[in-house]
Amino acid sequence: MIGQQTVIEYFTQVVVLGQPLFWMWMHDSRIRCPDVLKYYFYLNGFGFIIFVTAMGIQVGFYTTSLLVQYALLTMTATFLYSQRNPIKEAVSLAFLTVFLNSFYWEIPLHLAELFSGPPHLGMLVQLWRLVPAVWFLRNYTFSDRSHRTLAKGLLFSLLLTGAAYFRIIPGWFTHPVVRLGCLLCLVKTIVEAKPISADR
Repeated sequence: MIGQQTVIEYFTQVVVLGQPLFWMWMHDSRIRCPDVLKYYFYLNGFGFIIFVTAMGIQVGFYTTSLLVQYALLTMTATFLYSQRNPIKEAVSLAFLTVFLNSFYWEIPLHLAELFSGPPHLGMLVQLWRLVPAVWFLRNYTFSDRSHRTLAKGLLFSLLLTGAAYFRIIPGWFTHPVVRLGCLLCLVKTIVEAKPISADR
């Protein structure tokens, strides 16, 4: 055990939290990937979902349901980005967006936690999930339209998480829907943004 985590759980957290650095590097690298790889990406994604579901795999916080949701969200974002980007950039943007979305859709929850008690170390760890936001801000310019889209996503998250809190809608249904809705807002924002390199 490492603290309250097993070695596998600790290693998984390190990989998950460290992966944005890899995807930022991959996006900007000169590595070329043939577009046909997208089919293997989706096949592997569905294979991962089938394997995780069949084996009932969960690692610490990451339950079977959550692993399946993240896989589906990443494939969805990849498909949307691939309409305008080569597969390497699409996959990189997808992983970065899904990682950022894990903070974005929870902003109402983070604010509620902040006002309900004293700050704690876990809050600082959560801020690490904003690393892709810094990268996006350095590489894209965003319009007022983007700000409105993000605001709508936050309102959507607030309304549904509030409904789940008051048990108007069951949480098992609400959270996947909010994750998807907020992810679509983020993807729309990034797709409509203008790469800064285009201005140079």
